[in-house]
This record gives sequence, C-alpha cells and structure tokens, in this order.
Amino acid sequence: MITMAFLQNLWVKNPIDVKALLDKHPNDEGYRRSLIKHLLFIPRFNSLTGKRIKLAYGGEVSTIIWEECTKEIADNSKNNMSSRQNTY
Repeated sequence: MITMAFLQNLWVKNPIDVKALLDKHPNDEGYRRSLIKHLLFIPRFNSLTGKRIKLAYGGEVSTIIWEECTKEIADNSKNNMSSRQNTY
C-alpha cells in the first residue's frame, strides 16, 4: 500500500534558498519530494510540523510520500500566499 500525505505548502526559514535548490532540479519531482521529507524530519531543520507528524505516526513517516497542495514557499504560517511570489 502507498500512502500519500498532502500538506498546505512549504514553510521554511529562508524560502529564497529553498527555491534556488528547487530551481536546480526544475522537473525532478523525486528531488522535490525528497527535499520536502528532509525539511520536515531532519532534526537540524527544527520543523514543528515534522515533529508533530512524527509523534502521531512514528516510524511510518519514512514510508509516506509527502506532497504539498501548492508549490508556494513561505517563511512562516501567517504569510499571505495569494501573492505567489515564492512559487517554484
């Protein structure tokens, strides 16, 4: 069984840097999904969302395909994403 989970959009401390990484691999969905997973679950990125998901699902998080509902990148959850300035 394949499980896919959708999150709203990327929230990172420096969206410009993340966009630059994604621009280096413009058509590589595997790279993008891998980056999403790393940003969520690697401790040095300190993702509160990732911590909460890991508490809820434990080891299952490594088998889930993580996806975003939009390709917008924000630096916090309060940003108005209607401007679409940080899309990739």
